[in-house]
Amino acid sequence: MKVFITGANGFVGHWLMEWLTSCGDEVYCLPSDVDINDEDRLEKEVERFSPDAFYHLAALSHVGDSWGNPREVFKVNALGTLNVTEVLKRACPSARLLLVSSAEVYGKVSEIDLPITENLDIKPSTPNAVIDAF
Repeated sequence: MKVFITGANGFVGHWLMEWLTSCGDEVYCLPSDVDINDEDRLEKEVERFSPDAFYHLAALSHVGDSWGNPREVFKVNALGTLNVTEVLKRACPSARLLLVSSAEVYGKVSEIDLPITENLDIKPSTPNAVIDAF
């Protein structure tokens, strides 16, 4: 399978890349010099590789940064994700897309709601979590 990864240099990305490669997948990582908000360049990369699957991990994930610079976090996390979906819709509509978020979207969780499942209502309490819930 041909797999495209954004955010491959991040915390999870290098592990995902290593695992997918060990499974025999052909992995392509968005070059670090490509801004996720440069839709034209992103589209050229997607068209060139033509993936079967797309893992979107690129984000500004530090919660503190979301308080200090919410516009930049919104630009990268929300608008960058919108760019990914729009590019895939045009350039590679058959590719399967996995969007990665964080448990931050659930806010403070009581013990009775553990373990967290996707059925739990989201209650984001930080700018980063609100953007992830977007």
